[in-house]
Amino acid sequence: TITGSASLKRELWRYNTNYQKYKIGYGPDDIREEGGSGSVSIRNGQVKHDVYDLFATYRRKLGADHEFTLLAGYNQEEYVWSYEQAARDVLISSSLPYLSLSTGTATVSADYTTYALRSVFGRLHYEYKNRYIIEANGRRDGSSRFPSEKRWGFFPSVSASWVASEEPFLQAITSKIPTIKFRASYGDLGNQSVNDFGYIQTLPAGKSPYLINGAYPTTITGAPSLAVDPDTYTWEKVRTFNVGADLGFLRNKINLGVDYFTRIPSACWVR
Repeated sequence: TITGSASLKRELWRYNTNYQKYKIGYGPDDIREEGGSGSVSIRNGQVKHDVYDLFATYRRKLGADHEFTLLAGYNQEEYVWSYEQAARDVLISSSLPYLSLSTGTATVSADYTTYALRSVFGRLHYEYKNRYIIEANGRRDGSSRFPSEKRWGFFPSVSASWVASEEPFLQAITSKIPTIKFRASYGDLGNQSVNDFGYIQTLPAGKSPYLINGAYPTTITGAPSLAVDPDTYTWEKVRTFNVGADLGFLRNKINLGVDYFTRIPSACWVR
């Protein structure tokens, strides 16, 4: 069985903002405008979010006791967010709030961010007589949020369970406890919840307080900074271990689940 899905999202927005003088007075002949010189700004932005998934599943039963299920999949995700803004103060007329009809200082700003994720994964599921269940998983993920040589991580996991209530030698017990199941799992989880460009060195910049050739130029206001070490900056890996049991009583009208869970970071970021 082969299945797939795609999700394509597009958003466009536009904000027009203007601050105008307001009129105040105490009589028909006492009307004046207050509230500064006014300003106008326009911001245009967009969001793009594309997700593609592809799955292939193969099932095979050998005799009456053995059943195999094999799954393979591919996932790709891309996200882009950006905006551009232009603003200007000193309106010629408060009734005409347009950039071209303003005479003050013009400013332009913009912002942009993006990330991408690509994954391949697989799962092998095996059952024997509906009593013994073993499952192995593995996935390889690549994230643009890390340096090119550190973008990929491999995250395996394995689990096993024993449905003891299906054993013939426990039929005397299962008449009172119809469900008895023991399970355990062990695996790695990956985390990429960091800044989109956190591994790139940045330069702090700002407007100069001095007027040069009729403008306030952008200048470097500090030393280069880098919050992480690019040589070790990669996926955060967390190792998990879980053991548990499920019990059913009174024809499974009452169910009890008991779990012991540990979560051990094996490679984590310094925050």
